[in-house]
Amino acid sequence: MDALIERLLLLLDPLASSRGIPISREFDRNLPVIMADADLLAQAVTNVIANAIKYSPPGSAIHVLVRTDGNDLLIEVADKGYGIAPQHLKRIFEKFYRVPRVENADQPGTGLGLTFVREIMDSHGGYVTVESEVSTGSTFTLRLPVEPKDGNNLKKSADG
Repeated sequence: MDALIERLLLLLDPLASSRGIPISREFDRNLPVIMADADLLAQAVTNVIANAIKYSPPGSAIHVLVRTDGNDLLIEVADKGYGIAPQHLKRIFEKFYRVPRVENADQPGTGLGLTFVREIMDSHGGYVTVESEVSTGSTFTLRLPVEPKDGNNLKKSADG
């Protein structure tokens, strides 16, 4: 997991650097191996980190922490961005929903990114949560079970 996330961070660092946003990393030692679709998981993590970059003011910071908590692997992405008001938190994982705010009126997007993150986490037997405060920032946590609960949690693809 640490190699996958480090590779994603190397790809996202130029975008963050162009906005003057440093990304710090912290990985627990001896992270467990998890059974997951690496491409889908990379898409989910990339989306959350890219959103942290996109919705943070220039010069702020992002911290990525990968750790274990009981039987789960947690990927936490914390930013010092604009934050999300409580009335919008319950809707951010809905299709096509975008938090209305002046700070990001010029930011393109479809409102599908966090929906995909939620669906990817669901397909792996995990889930995504968010804690946020306006003008303080947000922390998105992707939680994956270390061992699939039913032995075969990944949904089969159409060709597989």
